[in-house]
Amino acid sequence: MLPTGHEGPYSLEVLEKRLVDRKLPPSVQVWREGLPIAISLMDILSNISEPSDEDVPPPLPPLPTTNEEGDHEMPEIDLLDEYERQAKSRKSFPIPVIVGVFVILIFIFGFFQWMKDKEVFEIRRYPKMTLEMHKKIQTELKFEGFDKKIFFREFASTDLAHLWLVTTGFQSCDVEAVFRSVKDRLLTMTDEDVEMVSRGKLSDHVAELNIFEFRKGAKIIPGMYEMDVKASRCEWGGVTPRLRNLFSPPEESYSATTRVVLYSRGPEEFQEVLAQILKKKEEIKNQAQNQKALFWDDLQMKFQTLHAIAMQIEQHFLDFLDKGSREFKPRLIVMTAQYTKKYGQALTEFVVDNEGYFAGLQNSELRPFLLEKDYEEVVRASSKSLGLESMKFIETLQTMKKPNDKEIKALRPQVLKSFEQLKAKINTLLIGVTEDRSKSQ
Repeated sequence: MLPTGHEGPYSLEVLEKRLVDRKLPPSVQVWREGLPIAISLMDILSNISEPSDEDVPPPLPPLPTTNEEGDHEMPEIDLLDEYERQAKSRKSFPIPVIVGVFVILIFIFGFFQWMKDKEVFEIRRYPKMTLEMHKKIQTELKFEGFDKKIFFREFASTDLAHLWLVTTGFQSCDVEAVFRSVKDRLLTMTDEDVEMVSRGKLSDHVAELNIFEFRKGAKIIPGMYEMDVKASRCEWGGVTPRLRNLFSPPEESYSATTRVVLYSRGPEEFQEVLAQILKKKEEIKNQAQNQKALFWDDLQMKFQTLHAIAMQIEQHFLDFLDKGSREFKPRLIVMTAQYTKKYGQALTEFVVDNEGYFAGLQNSELRPFLLEKDYEEVVRASSKSLGLESMKFIETLQTMKKPNDKEIKALRPQVLKSFEQLKAKINTLLIGVTEDRSKSQ
């Protein structure tokens, strides 16, 4: 039975001669009628029974040997011993070889397990990257394979001084990005045109951009931009990607044009703010012939906004008091943090926006009118009073060590009274603005 097919039948003597002539290996499989399976020729020759005297053929004449006169002689060969020696040499496996194979298998298994543990998407937190943004990136982007191609997602710091282009790919490249503002898609009330270029190094999934060369404009304005990004001199970044892509180099360059939103709060919040700004711009456009009327609208809106904030803060404090003394201190810490984040920041932004708004009117046709009454100071004082009253109440709560339900309940009338006075004062100012508006027409 040969790799090329079955041959024979042959007599045992023929097979033995072919074996001696090395035309057959000792391990060749043979079969004859009566055998359940094929067996090796070596096993057959090793188990031949001793022949009887009747079966022994007459002795052959002696082969030539080398005698003292220089004649040749052939040494006798015990074929059976030779078969057994070859069989033992093939069947025995030294212990070091077995141990070596075992060690290699363990190494291979450990190596692939180590590679499996590396199948994660992680980035380090950069100095200007908030915890919230870092968590957002880790949540939104997932591991997609060590051969994933570059596709950037943009993220911006709160002050827009740092931009991060993040990819799930494992490449290391030189990156250049050009940003051009999209018309009517910047979060500003005035028409702006901004164009800038920045360069960075893509490493560990992130290309940080923090140096900008402005071709138009002087600063980054939150909004939508068209980004032309190019990555060059790319190679696999890190040991694991190199091993997993040993015979598959990455694309040496990458380029794409896409629209991105440079706004720290995210694309959804950007759309909401942009809708408000576009609406406001439309109002300004429709009322351009009556700038004074627009001014009165804005002023009334400011007081209405303050009144709405006062109502929300009041309800925030009342909700806290309604829960009584149970877990007072932990709840106070949470309530104070929520107030700072939601209302304290809102009041601060309100004051800053108010100052910017009135600064923009100083060179307008309303300047003589504004000098008659300092509406900017009125708005600032109102927002300041609201903030001071809120902080005063929080400080009162912080001085209480272990108040009971009765003590906490006693604070409720105080909150209602204080905020009722604040809301009444704001309403009075709003009425005054309405009267001033009527007089000016």
